[in-house]
Amino acid sequence: MRRTAVLAALVAITAMPALASQTQLAQTAGVEPGLYSTSQLVRLVSLREEGGNAQAIERILANPKGAPLVAHLSTHGPSME
Repeated sequence: MRRTAVLAALVAITAMPALASQTQLAQTAGVEPGLYSTSQLVRLVSLREEGGNAQAIERILANPKGAPLVAHLSTHGPSME
């Protein structure tokens, strides 16, 4: 039932101009507008409505705009000295 309500709200939001929908979705997700992508906001709303995994929520909050989680890892592999 909650999922249906969330989906109905998201459909209604998508009918609004893009900036307004982003702002409203961010407010619904409980975050500052402009920091997270639409897909992140939808996922946050869904996780919070369903009492979702705290680690999944933290992962989204720690990576605004979908910044890669492994951005700072070396791509050269281990040293073979």
